[in-house]
Amino acid sequence: MKKFRSATIGVSILIVAILVGCGNQQNSTNNTGAANTANTSTTTSKNETSLNGGKTVVVGGQNYSGKENLKKYKDIADKNPKNAQDLINAAISSRMNGDEAGAISYYKKAIQADPKSGLAYNNLGNIYYRDKNDAKTALPYYKKATEVQPSYSYGWLNLAEAQASAGDTATAKSTVAQGLKIVKKSDPVYKMLQSEQATLNKSK
Repeated sequence: MKKFRSATIGVSILIVAILVGCGNQQNSTNNTGAANTANTSTTTSKNETSLNGGKTVVVGGQNYSGKENLKKYKDIADKNPKNAQDLINAAISSRMNGDEAGAISYYKKAIQADPKSGLAYNNLGNIYYRDKNDAKTALPYYKKATEVQPSYSYGWLNLAEAQASAGDTATAKSTVAQGLKIVKKSDPVYKMLQSEQATLNKSK
């Protein structure tokens, strides 16, 4: 059972029900907290989506949807191919506008620009797991997110959920336990990890 959690990109967001999980605070490449809806670069590095009554709601999504916004973010990214955040913004806008192939391409470029961006790896995994229901393809990206940026809490949460979805409950339990040792208790995702642990412990 997927709960749509993900990190996302700063305030930005990912996609309404498109994105990934509940991206929230302290999880961007810059480790910035959740933000409001307006800025682009910095804000966009905070989170993609939030969970609201079982539905994924894009935080600041209106800033990424629409042809004009898509063109704007793509133009900025194409002019700054070494700026990971600009590439991530273009990826978010692409996904918001239904262009998954474009989103995947921009996330991969963001990873090349910043190999330590847990956010880029996480959001790439989200496309496969949340959008395409393909947990196995998503797993390596979530795993990499936890390796390159261990403090990126959504990476641990999404990795555990994908592992459980793929039928590997034992590994998912181990992932959650490891995540709880690394993620700060003050991080909102810490409680989500505890909830996931409780759910997994009820599984056989």
